[in-house]
Amino acid sequence: MLGKIKFTQQAGIVTINQPLISIITVTYNAQTHIREAIESVLSQTYPNVEYIIIDGVSTDGTLDIIRGYEDAIDHWISEPDEGIYNAMNKGISLASGDIIGLVNADDVIYPDTLERVAAALSENPTAGFTMAPVELAHEDGKVFGVASPLTDDELDTRMWKEMPCPHQGMYVKTEIYESLGLFDERYLLRADYDFLLRLLKADIPFVRLDQPVGFFRSGGQSGGLSTWLETRRLLASHGRPRLASDLSFLSSVLKMTLSEVLPNPLFKQLKRLNCRSKRKLY
Repeated sequence: MLGKIKFTQQAGIVTINQPLISIITVTYNAQTHIREAIESVLSQTYPNVEYIIIDGVSTDGTLDIIRGYEDAIDHWISEPDEGIYNAMNKGISLASGDIIGLVNADDVIYPDTLERVAAALSENPTAGFTMAPVELAHEDGKVFGVASPLTDDELDTRMWKEMPCPHQGMYVKTEIYESLGLFDERYLLRADYDFLLRLLKADIPFVRLDQPVGFFRSGGQSGGLSTWLETRRLLASHGRPRLASDLSFLSSVLKMTLSEVLPNPLFKQLKRLNCRSKRKLY
């Protein structure tokens, strides 16, 4: 049973209200897309939502946009932070919900998402979090594919090679953060990956959602040598041999090189022939 399920009484009948879901949006100079992200949260069909925005002292028009929705936002702050995961941890610490979801400033969640999340976790009380597909979009918001969680068969091996689930598809019970801890701020780029590995290593049950919960725009901070070096250090902290992560990195470099030198139709055909995971559909 969720920790803070509330009860009301109507005409002598006791009914159970929906668990409170806290949504956290971290922002910094996000004026291009923040309005769309905010409105996607505020337009949820689910009635019991707490909305928190953590801003890193934006210098563009972000704060003016946030102030325009001030009456509908439960809590927002704008102050310096030490990176995106530090800001997320601030939001989690402020949250009072039973379930916590993270919606980045350039993300969108679909109108019935929180209804589906609440139903799935309430109907599966031993589950600590969700794993759900998230659609991929271009800068203009046009969807071009979907990132799906790894299947049960893929998890044991591929969880050490790629993010097992897009973090936008993870809605986590507050009690899990309380027992497992927040994002490890030593990782500036891959703390979400570290957190999910910790969830899976702890054998915390999860529930899958079949339909995408929203979309995220491709791009962002992750990628390149810095990401690989941090991932290498992260995997080593989880007891993985460095040779395995090095080989995985070299494989990624080879794929990127082939994508540059081969004609696009040939590269796509080669990718299909060698693809062992179907989690990403483009």
